[in-house]
Amino acid sequence: MTAAASLLAALSEEALRAFAHGLRSGNLRVDSSAAKLADALGVDVAVATRIRDSLAGVAEDSAVAFACECAIAARREGAAKDLTRVGRVVMLGPPNQGADMARM
Repeated sequence: MTAAASLLAALSEEALRAFAHGLRSGNLRVDSSAAKLADALGVDVAVATRIRDSLAGVAEDSAVAFACECAIAARREGAAKDLTRVGRVVMLGPPNQGADMARM
């Protein structure tokens, strides 16, 4: 598991939702300031800095939003809080923004 995945897995569902929504709406970017990320996610600046630094090589904000959404789905499907036990999450629709299938 990458450092970024471990950090995302440690976030609360509320923080994951806020991160995914912020990235999809354009209000946040993976390279946003640590203070802006901390405020949006409800975490302290040190945590936000580690998240931002671990995601520095990610090219697309939508990929990170998708990862947040997968983490939420895995938790809901009984993976509890230990996402290291999750081997894969299969989505039925592509993570394209606004697709009717993605909203199901």
